[in-house]
Amino acid sequence: ALVSGGGGSVTPILARAWGRSLQLLRAAYPPFDPDADDGEGGAVHWPAFGVHDELETESPVVALSWLGRRSLVYLTAANEFAVVDTVMMTMQERLDFSEMSLVYAEFSLSRGAGASPRRPE
Repeated sequence: ALVSGGGGSVTPILARAWGRSLQLLRAAYPPFDPDADDGEGGAVHWPAFGVHDELETESPVVALSWLGRRSLVYLTAANEFAVVDTVMMTMQERLDFSEMSLVYAEFSLSRGAGASPRRPE
């Protein structure tokens, strides 16, 4: 997809990560041939995804999401949160949450949770 103001640069449209590797992919469309047979026996040329760019993180990626059309965010196993501009391939922001106390909710799964305790008879 062409980005307005991006000087005709192509942005990736798919991102995937495993371990410490993060890949940005974009669609590669086959050339259009107007003389090709579009009938029953004609070959259909579907777009394919090709690697646009790759980067290596310092620790394994555990979460990945698009923040906008050109910004990708990821969270690593070391509690590092990063924002990457995928057009310029620059790190926009990096936050380290490893020293912070995380807040989370705990739910009891037992049937008697919240009920008053029974008295022995």
